[in-house]
Amino acid sequence: MKKLLPVLIISIILFSGIGISAAPLKNEINNHPQMMEDWNLEIKIKGGFGYTATVTNTGTEAIEGNLTIQIHTEPTLILIGKDLEAIDDINLNPDDSLKYKINPLLGIGPGHINIDVVFITDTDTYVKTEQTNGFVFLFFSFCGAATVNIP
Repeated sequence: MKKLLPVLIISIILFSGIGISAAPLKNEINNHPQMMEDWNLEIKIKGGFGYTATVTNTGTEAIEGNLTIQIHTEPTLILIGKDLEAIDDINLNPDDSLKYKINPLLGIGPGHINIDVVFITDTDTYVKTEQTNGFVFLFFSFCGAATVNIP
């Protein structure tokens, strides 16, 4: 009995896990890899006479979709160009770039710059927001480095 008790305890511990594991039904097995994007859009915003946005596909796959870049500037005083935007249908191969000159503004003073980027493909919509600080002097805008990456 003394030898049988340890064998019985070990058997219970070893065989108790067998009933817990279950094989999935054949129609429930997902053979598709998880959705992974092989493209990446990098949008860099720079100041100057208005703003310049450079869009680069830094991924390994071509990308096509609708891109909207909205820039909202809140300096001390702004007369023209508080809300600026660029909208375009893009088709970029890997390492290709597009440059957008976004309308000039007229104002003066330090301020906050909010950048909203919306990219719409056939299957998904990506929305990203970036904030930076800057300074507007007449038609010239100085802004901190602002980079938005999608996805």
